[in-house]
Parts: sequence; C-alpha cells; structure tokens
Amino acid sequence: MIHGDKIGRTIGFPTANMDMGEYLRPHYGIYAVTGRVLETGEVLKGAANLGIRPTFDPPKELLEPYFFDFAGDLYGKTIDLSLHAFLRPEMKFTQMDALIAQMDDDCARARQLLG
Repeated sequence: MIHGDKIGRTIGFPTANMDMGEYLRPHYGIYAVTGRVLETGEVLKGAANLGIRPTFDPPKELLEPYFFDFAGDLYGKTIDLSLHAFLRPEMKFTQMDALIAQMDDDCARARQLLG
C-alpha cells in the first residue's frame, strides 16, 4: 500500500492505494473470446481485435469483439469479456477481400479453440 492524496476518506470512500508497478497491457492482436452480458447472463463466444485497427484511418485503439451467431442488440448493455487465446498479431491489409478472408480464418480458429 502507498499513501495517496487522502481525498477518498474525506468523502466517505477511503481507498487502499496500491502501486501498480510495471504491468502488461495484452498484446495487440486477435483473440478467441467469451463475453457475458451482465443484464441477461447470456454467454457469447467470439473473436476480438484488440489494437489500433491499422487497416483503417485514423488509427484508434479499440477492443472489438465479434460474437458468433448473435444478431441481438448490445448497445447500452454491459459485457464482461474474457480473452482466452491469442490467435495472431494485428496486421494491416491493403485489400478488403484479404481482411475478410483472414477474419473468416480467425473466426474458424476461435470457434475450434472455444469448443
């Protein structure tokens, strides 16, 4: 524990401040994932890109899960997402057909890994 600014205790929320030290952000790339919709408890399987989307301008850091066989509306919902397996690093594609073919391969591999 480390000393903080001690503001939390003055507003009724004393916090335990912890030095994070060095920690790792997951590697940019494609992952096999599961997501649980907190409002419904529904568990979804999918593949996700974590990174800056180098094929698209401007680069923007996002976590973008694609859930298999799901056609519902997730806007406004809270999803607890778990990264299960790293599939490959993020790549830049010059043609959309090549990106789509790679995404098909990524999804097939993620489906296999997730069972």
